[in-house]
Amino acid sequence: NPYNIILDGNFIFTAIKFKIDLRNRIETLLQGSSINFFVLKSVLKEMETIGVKGKQSLEFAKSFCEIIDDDKVNGNNPAEKLLKLLENQHSLQNESVKSKSKKYCVATQDKELRLQLGSLGAIPLMYWNHVILTLEAPSTTSKEISKQSENVKISPTEDEYSVIQQATAGKKSSGLVESDGTPKPRLKRKASAPNPLSMLQSSSDSQKAKKMKIRKYHS
Repeated sequence: NPYNIILDGNFIFTAIKFKIDLRNRIETLLQGSSINFFVLKSVLKEMETIGVKGKQSLEFAKSFCEIIDDDKVNGNNPAEKLLKLLENQHSLQNESVKSKSKKYCVATQDKELRLQLGSLGAIPLMYWNHVILTLEAPSTTSKEISKQSENVKISPTEDEYSVIQQATAGKKSSGLVESDGTPKPRLKRKASAPNPLSMLQSSSDSQKAKKMKIRKYHS
């Protein structure tokens, strides 16, 4: 699946200012993965108010980005709207593990916004460090969510758990396990009694035969 990346106005403006091939640079950072660009409608409105200075950034956003309508999202500016939008999406994904809603990365120069988005967790963040595209280190929340996700992956499904329960019940009935499900220790076998025939002393005839064989061998 392609990465869905929401670009903020300052991120686009910085790329245009330093004549950076934005798509190529992000694809390189993501090791050639395909990407889709998104921009908030409120960001376009903000660019329009800048005038000539924001003209190229506005043209890029309209030409290469899918527009997210955030008119009904609460917030006094694009940063607040983006945070609210992703907070709502994050809560929906937590309620439904099988949620099919898009998962976004965010490219922004706003440090405060990155800090707030990092507290949500599971949202990759990137920004320009001068002209170097940088991927923000995962926040503590992101690491915890990733750990929980891995635990879910290795946990048995309901069907698998049912099979395990049935197998354990079968072993209990056969006496192979204790009542708490732990295996019973194996009892060591007692040493069997020696073969009674091996205890018999050899007869005089057989002893004589052995002596005859020895003499014959040495002669």
